[in-house]
Amino acid sequence: MNMLIYIFLATSHICLIIAAHYFGYLKAHNPQNLHAIEKTIMWVHTLCLVLVIMITIFNVWNGYLLFTNQTVIEFYGNRQSASDAKRGGRSWKPPFNLGFFSNIQQVYGHYPSIWMMLMPTTELLSSNGHEYTTIFGPATVTNPTGQRQPDDYESDSDVRIVGQ
Repeated sequence: MNMLIYIFLATSHICLIIAAHYFGYLKAHNPQNLHAIEKTIMWVHTLCLVLVIMITIFNVWNGYLLFTNQTVIEFYGNRQSASDAKRGGRSWKPPFNLGFFSNIQQVYGHYPSIWMMLMPTTELLSSNGHEYTTIFGPATVTNPTGQRQPDDYESDSDVRIVGQ
């Protein structure tokens, strides 16, 4: 997520610099007599603008996943579970969604300010990557290697709630 924010800032910066230069040039010159270099600058500006729009959409999507504490795969699985629950007249919430601030802290760790999360750090996260907190309580990954075993294909989930 940090990389996407940095790419967004860089492409936005380039777009603004090119736009300021280019539109200042157009005020001083006749737009009908554009030379090849000005056409190239305009093409680069348009390309950067398209990149900014695409990265913005991608950042919004990843921000939603961060704020709800889901992966893309979990999102599609949870969407089906929510649809099934709605048809059954039940309410449903993603199991790892602990709330806005808790979700951010699970991904980035505990920081005194939001801006500190964007800075590189060597601080370890509070999670070890195998044990997580869910809305049902602590959970652990049953196959911590992440490699699927032949008998795993028959199981419903690789996550089990501790104590069950």
